[in-house]
Parts: sequence; structure tokens; C-alpha cells
Amino acid sequence: MTTEHERYPALFLTCDVLGGYLSSRLSRSLREDKGYVYGVTTFFDLRPGSGLLAIEADTAAGTTSAAMEALAAELRGMRTRPPTRQEIQAARAYALGSMATRLAPRAAFASSLADLAAKGMDPLWLLGFSHRLAAATPDAVVAVAEEFLAPERFSGVVAADPEALPRPLTLTEVE
Repeated sequence: MTTEHERYPALFLTCDVLGGYLSSRLSRSLREDKGYVYGVTTFFDLRPGSGLLAIEADTAAGTTSAAMEALAAELRGMRTRPPTRQEIQAARAYALGSMATRLAPRAAFASSLADLAAKGMDPLWLLGFSHRLAAATPDAVVAVAEEFLAPERFSGVVAADPEALPRPLTLTEVE
């Protein structure tokens, strides 16, 4: 899905509910509740004509399998326990607030516009995104979570000594 797609703001909020900030589901589950990770985040790596939803977590080799299982459970949970209105509103408030803070310095704003242009995107997209984000409905967020957050849609890279990992890793084997 490209950033110009009408459903992109809903996908952006879905990403934030999942792991885009400290009160996200992944942060609460993997970091606060289970202590498997030092940090976890989701983000978009924008490319011309497409985007990549990435999940990044820092963990010890010995907890990698457990962290992957918990991550897969949270991905499934985004579909079986859809984001609540409260979670969506908190993610929206975080996204809008952090965007305003990040872009407040003129140099940061200019850098963001240049980055968008370098990626082949219309720099004016940035000016309307906060309005598009504010207009994304909870129903749209739930719909994109159901469509895009199936563990089997994800692939990944684990940077670790294979001998230190307790067993083979997968996002789809645990139900």
C-alpha cells in the first residue's frame, strides 16, 4: 500500500497500536509484561510506490524464540482482539503530537520535505497527512489490521548466533 492510498492513515494507526510507541501492544507484552525485549517498535520503510511494515525488537538469544512466539500472538491478537477505540485514539494522539514536535524546527521540516522528494513522493503529502490521520475511522483501522497483520504475511531476519538460539524460529507455528 502506498502512502497516497486512502487506507494508509488507518494502516499507520494500526502500526502505532501494534508497536509504534511505548504504550503499544508489543511494548506492553514483550517488554513490560514478559521482559523478553529491551525495546520493540514497528515502523514503515517508505519506498517509491510501496511501503514496508517492519517490526524491530532487541532481545537476548536465549529469549528470541519466546519473543517471536509472543510477537506472533500479538499479530494474531490484532485480528482476534481488534484495536479498541481507546487504543486507536491514544495512537492517533501520539502520532499527531510526535509529528508536530518532530517537524517544529524548520530544519527538521525541510529535511522531511527533502526526504519525501528523494523517495519520489510529493512533499506536499506531509502537509495533509495530519488531517488524513485524524479522519481515519476505528472501523478502517480494524479492517486493515485484519487484512495486513497475519503472521504468515511476515518474513524476517534474526541477527544472532544460530547456536545460541534455543530452537528454529517461526512466526506461524505457534497457535
